[in-house]
Amino acid sequence: MGDVGYALVLLGGGVLLRRRHPEAGWQRSLAEILVACAVFSGLFGLCFGELFGDLGRRWVRLCTPSGSTARSQWGPFLILAVSLGGACCSAW
Repeated sequence: MGDVGYALVLLGGGVLLRRRHPEAGWQRSLAEILVACAVFSGLFGLCFGELFGDLGRRWVRLCTPSGSTARSQWGPFLILAVSLGGACCSAW
């Protein structure tokens, strides 16, 4: 998932969960995962200029460095994801 808006939602959920459960436990682990996912989602969202879909390009004028969108690059990303999944599964 690469979207700046979703990253903000994930970050807010992670920070809220971390504040409510500062002690070690599954809630704290979940909060750390949410924050890590938010960071990467925000980075990829900036790369593809996405803020809750194409609102980033339409409202905020987020532009992509390469001029491409995530929707136009789904083929190479699908090949990359399947290749990485196959490599990880074959390593087991």
